[in-house]
Amino acid sequence: MQQVFRTPTRRTFTSLILGALSTPVWVPTSIGQTAPKTGSWPTQPVRIITPSAPGSSTDIAARRYADRLAELWKQHVVVEAKTGAQGAIAVKAVLERADDGHTLLFAPTGIVTITPLLSRTPAFDLTALAPLSLAAIDHLTVAASAQTGARDLKQFVEAAKRQPGKFNVAAGPGGPTLALLNFIHRHKLDVKQVPYRSPPDAISDLVSGRIQLLVGPLAPVLALARDEKVTLLAVTNPARSPVASAVPTAAEQGFDELTFEGSLGLFGPVSMAKSNRAKVAQTMLAVSSEEQLATVFGRVGLVPKAESGDALLSRLDRQVRHWRKVIEVTGFKLPG
Repeated sequence: MQQVFRTPTRRTFTSLILGALSTPVWVPTSIGQTAPKTGSWPTQPVRIITPSAPGSSTDIAARRYADRLAELWKQHVVVEAKTGAQGAIAVKAVLERADDGHTLLFAPTGIVTITPLLSRTPAFDLTALAPLSLAAIDHLTVAASAQTGARDLKQFVEAAKRQPGKFNVAAGPGGPTLALLNFIHRHKLDVKQVPYRSPPDAISDLVSGRIQLLVGPLAPVLALARDEKVTLLAVTNPARSPVASAVPTAAEQGFDELTFEGSLGLFGPVSMAKSNRAKVAQTMLAVSSEEQLATVFGRVGLVPKAESGDALLSRLDRQVRHWRKVIEVTGFKLPG
């Protein structure tokens, strides 16, 4: 029987999600039994499904990779956006076409690490997905309304404590929301969290001063920061962003609770032959090193980076450990 994951790693990852070794999530029990023949894969057009809206950084990244993959594989590679339900619609679209061996998922890794932790009932079967390759690192930021006068995280905390109950804060879904909760908990801030369905609405309210802090992707607020309509207090990644190198990291300022990074990954059905998964990873590695790709990605706050499926699995494991600890520390309660 073909093995995809090393036993210790997959047990760790899946047990972290469910909180019990006896109830595994991502442990395929029969891998490769229905896998198509390897041959000169791909033998037909490849379909890449993304959960993000057209024009988003994830969608742009997927399409840029698709263009190069099509050239190297000498096959059409089509990108389709299937938005909604926190990525579940996209995942299900991939799984419904698992038998063709040519339908892949290009998505933020939080879909398989954070989303299951925040739901009582998983929206899809994680055992049906296999990580193929990392695709990119997304830079995120902590941005403040210019009206706060804060120039760094310490100044924002001081301003919020001088005006208890007066500040409104917001964050993107998943990691940004959990990081913001951790920040509020750590510094005992009396602020109101405002939920948003649309990221542009949150950014608009940050500019107008309706909210005072926003944790989310860097790219959409870069131009606003240059025009001094918002202030970038920090980037959440461990390293500074190449497109905003003057902005210090949260860790540099002593705010480790705000240290996390976004990442995009490529996934496929577990029935996909191991040799085909390896071919995908090798091609992604080659494309990710191209200078032109780095230039395009930089415009939307991304850094292209590929790694093997095993390396991505280890990354997912670390992410789950981190966010599960945050949930425990902050006392986050699942809805319902």
